[in-house]
This record gives sequence, structure tokens and C-alpha cells, in this order.
Amino acid sequence: MIWEMFVDGKNGSDVADGRSWATAKKTLQAAHDAAIPGSTVRLGEMHPVVGQGVVITKPLAIIGTSMGRAPGVGPAIRPLTPTSTVISVRASNCTLENLLVWVGSDFTGIGVDAVNAHGLILRNVTYQGVEDADSNKVFGGTGFRFEKTERASLSDVTAQNANVGLRIGHEGACGHAVNFAGIQNHQDLVATDNAGGWHWVKMKNTNSGKPGDLTPVVHLGPQSGNHLFEAADWCEAAPNRVLIESDHNTFVRPISAPGSEWHILGDHNHFYGARTLGSDWHFDGNYNRVDGGNWLSAIKGTGKRNRFSNVRGRLLAYQGSEPYYDNSSFQTVTNAGTGVLGRVYPWAA
Repeated sequence: MIWEMFVDGKNGSDVADGRSWATAKKTLQAAHDAAIPGSTVRLGEMHPVVGQGVVITKPLAIIGTSMGRAPGVGPAIRPLTPTSTVISVRASNCTLENLLVWVGSDFTGIGVDAVNAHGLILRNVTYQGVEDADSNKVFGGTGFRFEKTERASLSDVTAQNANVGLRIGHEGACGHAVNFAGIQNHQDLVATDNAGGWHWVKMKNTNSGKPGDLTPVVHLGPQSGNHLFEAADWCEAAPNRVLIESDHNTFVRPISAPGSEWHILGDHNHFYGARTLGSDWHFDGNYNRVDGGNWLSAIKGTGKRNRFSNVRGRLLAYQGSEPYYDNSSFQTVTNAGTGVLGRVYPWAA
């Protein structure tokens, strides 16, 4: 039985047995087809022009090796065509580790596409698009997509210069992500269709969004709630938008940059210790709660029975009904809402 396969995209051959670097396969698909379930496929050098594509239908670990590169830098896998999917995962309990999916500016496909891939592990995997020479953003393809995939685990995963960095849909639930970074994407995270229950730790978004485009950089669509975000550094550069249409999400120490906008249309969302640095927050949903944080921003919206506790804000221009203010102070108050409960305090320097 073959428990370990080797791939050398530059010097390998698919007629070789793939059992060592000296007899490595040339393509990922050939190594996959020859491996038995539970094997490890070790990926070495990749051809700088010739693309690769693989459909994984059995539990495997595909691990990139340094092979003379800097530590932690995986081999660069290019797509077969501008519209193809580079890595399709159609089996449970697979692992992708230390890989770089490197696409061109004309790419409209998907880097890693997981469907019914329960328990998928992504560790140190990067999707790298292209920014043009004039520094105008080029957004190509989708970095990572999860559908009908539960219990996925992501650590140190990056999507850069993609149309959508990470898309979770169609019951892609209950995942865990640590250090997911979205850089210069049109949208960093889109979750729809019961894609809820994810736990996000130290999520970071940098320079994403198109100038003048109101498409949200982070979008939690309807029926995609119950997320827990810890230390989410969203909207590092303005102008960017976060759109939350789902319910029962929890945000611990979220951060956003000056000029960015948060739109909360869902209900029963909870924000702890937010630091928003001059952005606008619109609470148009109901029964949301804000606990603590040095906001230095504007709180607006038309929702019902939203609660603001221990908040220091720049501007209160809230037009909703029955808001509750608990030990909260604002520099300027133009409207506190109707049927106010509690008391709004002046700015406490």
C-alpha cells in the first residue's frame, strides 16, 4: 500500500510510481489517483507556467514542502485555465497545508472549492491574485468557497486580490478560523444560506473594497447567524462596509477604521468592547446590544429596543424606538430616539 506520494511539477512524470522525490508524479491529479485513502501527498516544485488542477474524492493530506524556499512559503500552484477550479475537495477529513494558489488578473474561477468536505483542515494556505502595475485593484475569482461543509478548520489562511476572499453558503456551518486575512479583495467574507455557527479568532481585513462601491466587504446574509468573532480587525482602511443581516452573532473587540460603515439589519446581535475609530454604525435591526468600547463614532439607525451600555461615542443620531442607554455618553446628541429608557450622559473627557 502507498501511504505517501510525491509531486514535482517541474521534473516529475505521471508514468513514474510517485513513491519518492526521484520518481515523483508531475501532477496532483495523478498522485491523488494513485494514493489510497488516508495518504499524504507531498508537493514540491511547481512549473511557473503550466497549471494544475485536482479533484479530491478521498480523504488525503496535501502538504507543500519548502524545497529551497523561505520557511513557511508553500509551492505556487497555477490554474489550468482562467475559469477553472484549482483544488476541488469532495471528500471528508482532508487536509491542505502550506500551499499557495497563484492566479492571474483574468482568473474568474475558484482557488479551493469544498463541497460536502466535512472536517476539512486548511493550514497556511494562501490565495494570491494580481494587482496591476498602476496600483488599480484587480479582483479575480473566488479564493475559498465552502458549501454543505461542516466543522471546517482554517488557520493562517489568506485571500488577496480576489473578487470574494471567502464564501460560505448552503449549510457550510460550524467551522473554526484563526488568523484569516483578507487583503485588497472586492469582498473579504460572504456568508449566506444557513452558513452560521462559525468561530472566528483574530480576523483581519486590509485595504479591501472598491472605491465608490457600496458592496459590503463583510456580508453576513440572512439565515447565516450565530457567528462568534473575537478580535476582528475589520475595515482597516476606509471606505468599507460591513453588512449584518443575520441574527444572534457575537462580536468581541471588533475594530474598524475611520470612514467605514457598519449596517446591522439583523436582531439580537451582541457587541463587546468595540473600537470603531470614527466610523458610522447603523442599528436598523432590533434587540441588538452594545457593551462597552471607546467608539469615537456615530450611532444611527431606526431599530427597536437596541441597548447601549458603557459606550463613549462621538455622535448619537438614533431615530429608533425604545432604546436603552446605560452609563453611556456622547459628545453630540442630535436624536436619542423615541421612548428612551435610561439616560444619555454628556461626553466625559
